[in-house]
Amino acid sequence: MTCILASCLAEWGSGDTNLQTAVTKRGQTTNPAPIRKRYEIEEGDRLVSLDDGQSIKVIPVPADAIRALRGCGRGERLVERLLAAWLKAVHRLSLAHAFIAAYASRENAILLHEDPEFEVLDGQGLLEAPPYKNASVP
Repeated sequence: MTCILASCLAEWGSGDTNLQTAVTKRGQTTNPAPIRKRYEIEEGDRLVSLDDGQSIKVIPVPADAIRALRGCGRGERLVERLLAAWLKAVHRLSLAHAFIAAYASRENAILLHEDPEFEVLDGQGLLEAPPYKNASVP
């Protein structure tokens, strides 16, 4: 343990992020005041200890975790991903076809296709047969 601690301290260098604390007989520690201030940790707040097998990370948990996570998925196209997963599972589409159908559905677009795999979506309001070329026109 001492070797790991020494190498970690050497890697981290010095600064206000490397504050040390002692463990009491009861296994308790005190979070240093600069850390509590930076992360707005107050009496009664919850902390989670994450053990990855080599180190322990202490993470403050917001009082309202749902509110704290609001907007974190913005720009990730989560609705399209969920719809694609549902289309793939329910209609047995390939992943690529499921994403194409999901984006078309999200944009209220109609798929013009010649791919027979899309026929499982017939009746969903997503499909339209493409206009076929007239055989007499070169």
